[in-house]
Amino acid sequence: MADATEPRITAHDGRIVFVFAGSFSEAERWRVHNSTLPPNRVRYVADGRVLRGYRNQRAVIFGSFWQRRDAGDLLEFAKVCDHEWIE
Repeated sequence: MADATEPRITAHDGRIVFVFAGSFSEAERWRVHNSTLPPNRVRYVADGRVLRGYRNQRAVIFGSFWQRRDAGDLLEFAKVCDHEWIE
């Protein structure tokens, strides 16, 4: 059994992981504690423009994302982009 402190997202298949979080610092916290991905493979979703041009990537919801006013809009945009949800 894996230790609970080990990062869970380790696969590097070339896709980006979009982190839907309440802030950049929360997204970075997710990257550091839950993955072994380098910073250039993880993107904080500050707004819908971050998602433009990307399809079939991976995505995760973390932290206080649901408290954001644009949470519903961002999830609809991600649905159109056909992202794979992880965790």
